[in-house]
Amino acid sequence: MNYIYDILLNFNDIYYDFYEWNISDNIEHIRKIPLFKISKKDIITIKNNYIKINNKFLTKILNKTEVFSNNKVEVKEYAVLFSDGEGVISVLFDTNGNSKKYSSLLIDEHSEVLDVVDTMNTIKISYNILNNNIKNEYFTRKDLERLKYIDRQLYNLNKSPDSSKLEYLYYECFGECETNKSKIIDKIKLELKDNWDKLNQKIYNFFKLTSINK
Repeated sequence: MNYIYDILLNFNDIYYDFYEWNISDNIEHIRKIPLFKISKKDIITIKNNYIKINNKFLTKILNKTEVFSNNKVEVKEYAVLFSDGEGVISVLFDTNGNSKKYSSLLIDEHSEVLDVVDTMNTIKISYNILNNNIKNEYFTRKDLERLKYIDRQLYNLNKSPDSSKLEYLYYECFGECETNKSKIIDKIKLELKDNWDKLNQKIYNFFKLTSINK
């Protein structure tokens, strides 16, 4: 089995390129991790979907990944690097073989993997696609996190018996009065979808400021 040594990985629910890593992320220092060369088609599928890998492969990678942690080495049960000779992705699986988290690599470590993969043979892996995991290509990670925050705030306001905050937000966004909460939320969500750059900052700032003033 081929291994890559001494790299950094940043596992998230969605695959993010290294330039979208956040300083607050749980970036892990990997001592070693198994590496497999697979087809370009498989790389694209794994990057954009949650999958279930077969038990035979899961057994092969069991406890093969080691992580530096607090001056000691810990083991990750099911982690792996996949590459097709161009792209590289690291995947964490659960005990049932379901993919749970994904990581890209820093650019120099990405290149290191490609050098190793160049001498390897492509293997066939068996898996089932569970559901789609494609990140909206028009949204950055910051956009997606901001949208998630806004959706949560709108959900909370929709459950609240007081509609004054929503009515004020609606007037700030559209210069019109509206008292129906469902209409307010539907209009805001539609406008965020169609005019993200125009409205997201105003709505995000509104929720941040009103949260501080609670």
